Amino acid sequence: MKIGTILSMASSLFLLTQTAVADISLSGAPLPGTARRSIQERCELMASNAVRAKFQGMEDKDGEKNAVFEVLENLGHRRFVRYGDGAMHEGTLFTISMNGATAGQPTEIKDEISSMKPGDQAIMKIDHIFIFSDPQGQNVRPCTRMARIMPEPVSSAKEATEPQQSTTPQQPALPTTVAPLNSRPQRMGESYSSSFSMRPDGKGGVIQERIDTVSKYDPATGQVTTRMYINGTEVDPQTRQPLQQPTPQQNSSK
Repeated sequence: MKIGTILSMASSLFLLTQTAVADISLSGAPLPGTARRSIQERCELMASNAVRAKFQGMEDKDGEKNAVFEVLENLGHRRFVRYGDGAMHEGTLFTISMNGATAGQPTEIKDEISSMKPGDQAIMKIDHIFIFSDPQGQNVRPCTRMARIMPEPVSSAKEATEPQQSTTPQQPALPTTVAPLNSRPQRMGESYSSSFSMRPDGKGGVIQERIDTVSKYDPATGQVTTRMYINGTEVDPQTRQPLQQPTPQQNSSK
């Protein structure tokens, strides 16, 4: 999923939290409609986090079944009162109860989590809510909004058409008198071979060597002529020494 889409989803989820800032009061319950309807008691929104999280799997703890998530990225955090939760940072593990109804958490959230597999990701809005009840209040942290992130296809048309980059060093170009095997026409009585090798130079580097050999058979004389090229330079096939030694340039004196 593109980063622009993820940010758009996070903004939509967090918009309800930002709207709650203007409505918050000590006597009210500034919660999204779905969360407010699931809580019958008097309550107050303490803090809210919008995160991109990865589903780790299910765990059974003390007879309760919980879904475990890991925070991959915090997309937004607001604290409305002094004792509200802080930001949920990358690497934080949190759980969502899968047993019965959770105060402030719509039932469809649990159904959506039940269809997830380990590794699946979602944008989630985790609220810190304080419920006023006798004899003492209760802190709950439901997932009030959730949007799945569907994975990109394993292979796309662009990937299929783009050649994969190889870590093999580029081979030296062939001499202009010898065409590559896959492009030169094959003629009767002619053979072509090529090999490539690498060896350490003893100085921490690597010596690359490409050997191209062209053999021609002359039916008139019955002779086979072999020409060899090392890294583009023609050499004697027996000694592998260059056929043409470079002529040293002499400085002309005036």
